[in-house]
Amino acid sequence: MQDKKAGNRFALLLKDAGKAFLLGLAVAAGVFILLFAVGAVSHGFSALAGLELARRGLFIVGALALLVSAGALLLPEKAASVREKDGWTARFGRFGLFGVLFCAAAAILLVAGVLDGWMYSAFV
Repeated sequence: MQDKKAGNRFALLLKDAGKAFLLGLAVAAGVFILLFAVGAVSHGFSALAGLELARRGLFIVGALALLVSAGALLLPEKAASVREKDGWTARFGRFGLFGVLFCAAAAILLVAGVLDGWMYSAFV
């Protein structure tokens, strides 16, 4: 009986991590589209300038999200008040706000890293 209960908790944890990762991919897509458009338009409709601005912006957004997530680990008493707000436990059974933020930041940084690798191999 104990193994079944532990397996169920692990399945919930994986489900929450997957949902948080998909949320991070959606945020990364939104940031990419916005920054690509701004970079391309501001440099005379240059796609390379748009890609460069989007890559840099994704790295910055991902790093700031990781910084906030790490800060929550250092100050758990302050993070506890935020953890219970807005029904995070209803949307994510095992993760709180900062666990979701960590997984989303990892997804954003993964997209930025893939974009960086693609740009380096394609344009160098």
